[in-house]
Amino acid sequence: MSGSDHQVRACKYHQNQQVQTLNCEKCPLKFFDFGHPFYRPLWRRLLIVGLCAAWTLVEFATGSPLWGLVFLAAAAISFYGLLVAFPPVGPDQKDSRK
Repeated sequence: MSGSDHQVRACKYHQNQQVQTLNCEKCPLKFFDFGHPFYRPLWRRLLIVGLCAAWTLVEFATGSPLWGLVFLAAAAISFYGLLVAFPPVGPDQKDSRK
């Protein structure tokens, strides 16, 4: 797989240099690869966010505020990464990471 197979974008964490989105080590949220093809179906993204939010409620309801905060953070990060900032994929675009 060559470097031209990846999407290239300007990164504000690299002083507007062109970096490959899959190899950006300095960007926040790199721990989660929200651009992975697994997350393309909307139902999967909604399910992940919903499960994190539901488990947050379970933890707070059972008296575990620390775990409630952990899952609240996971729900917030997954909501932002999978629903708000998720890159749109049109029907004419194919997955180049096979």
